[in-house]
Amino acid sequence: MDLDSKSDLRKRLEGMDLPNQLREIIFVLEDNNKRLDRIDQKLKEILDAR
Repeated sequence: MDLDSKSDLRKRLEGMDLPNQLREIIFVLEDNNKRLDRIDQKLKEILDAR
């Protein structure tokens, strides 16, 4: 998954009147969530392989 591609959330946020700092915080949280999902998937694969 490309972290630079715009998600549905990012597209919706572009239309909202939010302070730039808040918008950036939301983007960072979204990217971190994607990373955690990938880590979780890798851990499941490792545990399933045992």
